[in-house]
Amino acid sequence: MRIANSWMCFLLLAGASSLRADEPPAPTETLVKLSLSPKAAPRPSLRYQLLPRLSELRSGNSVHGFLKCFAEQNNFFFSKEANAERDKLREMPLSELRKEKYAPYGGSALRRADDAALLDRTDWQILPEMRRDGFYTLLPEVQQLRLLADCLRIRLRQQIAHGRYDEALVTARTMLRLGQTMKHHPTLIAQLVGLAITHLTLTALEEMIAQPDAPNLYWALSYLPDPLFTLRMGFDGEIMLTEVELDRITDEPLKPAALKELIQKLDELLNQGRERGVPEVPELEKQLAKRVAEKKQLELARSYLREMGLSAAKLEALPERQLLLLEGRYRFLEQRDDMIKWMMLGYPQAESRMLVKDGKLTWPTTPEFERSLFAPIMTQAFKVRQAQVRIQQRLALLRLAEAIRLHAAKTGKLPESLDAIEVPAPVDPVTGKAFTYALKDGVAYIRGAIAKGQEKNYVFRVRYELTLRKPGS
Repeated sequence: MRIANSWMCFLLLAGASSLRADEPPAPTETLVKLSLSPKAAPRPSLRYQLLPRLSELRSGNSVHGFLKCFAEQNNFFFSKEANAERDKLREMPLSELRKEKYAPYGGSALRRADDAALLDRTDWQILPEMRRDGFYTLLPEVQQLRLLADCLRIRLRQQIAHGRYDEALVTARTMLRLGQTMKHHPTLIAQLVGLAITHLTLTALEEMIAQPDAPNLYWALSYLPDPLFTLRMGFDGEIMLTEVELDRITDEPLKPAALKELIQKLDELLNQGRERGVPEVPELEKQLAKRVAEKKQLELARSYLREMGLSAAKLEALPERQLLLLEGRYRFLEQRDDMIKWMMLGYPQAESRMLVKDGKLTWPTTPEFERSLFAPIMTQAFKVRQAQVRIQQRLALLRLAEAIRLHAAKTGKLPESLDAIEVPAPVDPVTGKAFTYALKDGVAYIRGAIAKGQEKNYVFRVRYELTLRKPGS
């Protein structure tokens, strides 16, 4: 895996796939049906923690600790037999897992992950490679840790099935800590993997709270950072990567041979965009030749670059193709910064900036930006931001279900409205407003808002259906 494949990675993590003719149609929504038992908060209320406590931390680098899980464990992680067993266990119903004799899945390999989760630092030590290799930086360790999360989820569900909740919460803590290491990685591809790991954890916890004697996690979930997963490092990495690639376009005149080599390298960079699902990009030399033939194109480039602070004398000294490349670089950087600054705002504010065009979510570019020769390598920042808010929403729904269990422990029934719940009801992070809630015939229906442009994507259409388990059942 390398950084240039990040767009395809997003499609994978978001659940996009192509269906064969013999496969059933894709679902239209994500329905989570839970039968809950009333349960009061633990005493003390923060007895359970879903990230390590400060008093538990030890000195060390969590990245190295998690990667050590793979040392001398090829059979467990990579053998044909191990893969077949994981395929069987991954989606096995809890009722089936409960029938099997309990033995902690993963043994020492996953115990090392528990140890790694308690290390106090996260340092990927990848910045020198990124500065050298740019979009060609390899990321083999990221995919490896996603495999580790898959194994941990199997152990987590196994512990849930056997009612070993204290142990299950240790595994959930390890998984969330593993996901958190990815928020410190300076690439969006790693942060997408971190979001996927977090999602795996939350869906397993949904199964856990539906068990008759499961502890209530409302305050443990409330004690997590908000947002749980931040994207700052990934966006900073995108800024650095594009500068690594485009800073080779300078305002110092190049000789013909050097300029030709630069154009070839930049054309290769644009070809990487095709791997990420971007439409075909015309050959860069052909685009430049077309613009050089039009005097107006050169005048527009000089006028714009003077606005950006370059002197007329310096611009006149540049070869015409280099002048156009420099214009493309500056226009790209302006639009990139405009997009990323909006993505760092609250989600409702960021979403308000997005447009839906031909059924697809798009950033509102300008004709001036479209002149940039490098528009095809613009990061899909808003897609990553939506992946983040999807996880925030799922976490808020889980916390709301636990708030309802608290209410039922006091009253013996589901709340008539969210206002009836004594503890603060989480709001929907997509809108910043209350979730849609209705109680009908003993069933509580909760629906999250759908992110703009994702109306037909089932992973963004989440609905909870909650019922109360009858006493003794």
